[in-house]
Amino acid sequence: MTITDPDASVDTAASTEQTFDVLVEFLGRLMTTAEVDALDSLFNTEISFSHFRTLMVLAGRGRALSVNELGEALHLSVAATGRNVDKLVGLGLVDRREDSHDRRIKRVSLTDEGHTVVNAHLDSKEEQFRHFVGRLPAELRTNLYDALHSIVSGDYLSESDPVFVHRHHQKVD
Repeated sequence: MTITDPDASVDTAASTEQTFDVLVEFLGRLMTTAEVDALDSLFNTEISFSHFRTLMVLAGRGRALSVNELGEALHLSVAATGRNVDKLVGLGLVDRREDSHDRRIKRVSLTDEGHTVVNAHLDSKEEQFRHFVGRLPAELRTNLYDALHSIVSGDYLSESDPVFVHRHHQKVD
């Protein structure tokens, strides 16, 4: 990719800092739009941001977590984590059970309703992304696809979030 310097007669490669700046601007604007719409639905529920973070961590891990593991992932005390879990159990969004190997350990996982809440949030974000892509002119959309495809098929990013991969494969299959 080259950028045209308005003060020069030649094209130059974008610097790391220029690319960083435009990436931060792009992601900030895209995520703000998507997140505002996705969070609107949470304001009509009894779910606080902390409760929602708990749901997202459980969804992201894709398995039941002990209260201690959940607290570590949320950077909360065991007591605060326990209060979050109590509220979410009361709302029917998470399930708390004894560990099959150690009855002293309580395992927490999403219920079907908890998965529904998480999926509704992610669906809303994806719809905003889809809307953005649909507004792009064909040439720009193709350029964006080519650049992003090269990045995700290369060795530049960490592994995908299991929730997103699972959702994507469900929709594709």
